[in-house]
Amino acid sequence: MPYPRGRTLFALTLGAACLLMAAALYLATPPGDILVGFSGPLEGKFSDLGVEGRNAAQLAIEDINAAGGIDGRRLRLVTAHDGYTQKDAVEADSHLAGQRVAAVIGHMTSSQQLAVMAVHRSVVYVSPTVSTYQLTGMDDNFFRVIADNDATARDLGLFAASRGVQTAVALLDTVNEDFSRTFINAAARGFTSAGGTVVNIIPFSSSVPSSLLDAAASAADSGAQAVFVAASARDTAFVLAQMAQNGFSGPKFSSTWALTPALIAQGGTAVEDTFFCHPYPTLAELPAHRNFISRFSERFGWEPSFPGLFAYTAVRLLQRGLEKTQGRTAGLREALKSIRQLDGLCGPITLDAYGDAHMPFFISTVRNGAFEPVR
Repeated sequence: MPYPRGRTLFALTLGAACLLMAAALYLATPPGDILVGFSGPLEGKFSDLGVEGRNAAQLAIEDINAAGGIDGRRLRLVTAHDGYTQKDAVEADSHLAGQRVAAVIGHMTSSQQLAVMAVHRSVVYVSPTVSTYQLTGMDDNFFRVIADNDATARDLGLFAASRGVQTAVALLDTVNEDFSRTFINAAARGFTSAGGTVVNIIPFSSSVPSSLLDAAASAADSGAQAVFVAASARDTAFVLAQMAQNGFSGPKFSSTWALTPALIAQGGTAVEDTFFCHPYPTLAELPAHRNFISRFSERFGWEPSFPGLFAYTAVRLLQRGLEKTQGRTAGLREALKSIRQLDGLCGPITLDAYGDAHMPFFISTVRNGAFEPVR
């Protein structure tokens, strides 16, 4: 039965009033937290990267929130373990995208980053440690606060030659081949351009223990004066220890991937005199660097290395972008692309139009159970 005209008008008026009240309440209510994703290896043999990176990201978010957040909105970290396969990485980021994160801090390894780029095209990534030059100069949603590995690897090869090394063998882990293969290729280019010879490049899979043993034995038997290694800290320590047991005693040159305390803890004397070329100083010279190390150590119980330094800096870069968009995800990519200078914990970082980072390089070695600068 139709409603009387007066009752219908009353219902429409009441409904309109309720809509206006709801809109007013919505506008008066502060928006919720800004969710920030973190995608990295939180379990397993690469967890020294992921756990430290996650902890540093959390510390940065707490610092931002303590200073008022982004236009009064708090940041909140949502984490995902990106696993061991490309499928794991895609699924981890699908979970984060489903949580409607503003951006993802990650990934921490190059292969996992490349795995998601073609799938999650709309996700903005700010990576602490992905350094493969396969992502250099790309107009995409990927930003990073660490230099790509082409220049550091090439400089390491030149440094090896400058020390009188004439022949070298190279080892690379295929589990993160998008990093390790490009690193070894660049190191070989630098080394051979200065007159050196790479006698063999030996791939191995860190997921197969016998593969590491075979690679270490082959490298030790190669007759080369020196070895280049591109693998995680734990796997680098293992293969260098195995090579030492097989009689190898020559110079060792490693990627930055292994430049964490886990290398010394697990490698012991076998990793002494291992050299690295890396985009940050191993000694904390700036107050911000020293303060971060002190606060992180007190909070989490160990002294951070490059994963923590760059994860903290990655969140700070994201903060700059979100401040430009007033906390909105719309326009975040363009906002980040407009940032060309960033104050890193270890010094200024220059960002180019593609979101790639540029900074000075340093040479360090392991001496008496500690990382020490060479130049």
